[in-house]
Amino acid sequence: MGAAARQGLARQGLGTFCRSEAVMNALSAPVLDANGEAVLALTAVGEANRFSADLGGDFAHALRETAANLSRRLGHGFDAGEPARLPNNAYGA
Repeated sequence: MGAAARQGLARQGLGTFCRSEAVMNALSAPVLDANGEAVLALTAVGEANRFSADLGGDFAHALRETAANLSRRLGHGFDAGEPARLPNNAYGA
């Protein structure tokens, strides 16, 4: 979780989901308010063969940018180009 926290994302690979044999990946990124508190998490989930949980991949980049944009709209002051970061009191998956 340390690398994920530094990059503002969390990831979890699931072995089974709803009694399915499909392998699922998920990525989550926090949306922070003006006080830096996590108010929600954006999560993307998909089948592992089509959805990469690579923290440096396209899905992760889009999710991170979307979370940072929403956080800015809620008053959280990110520097341009700086990825969203998990708050110190966040719990990882």
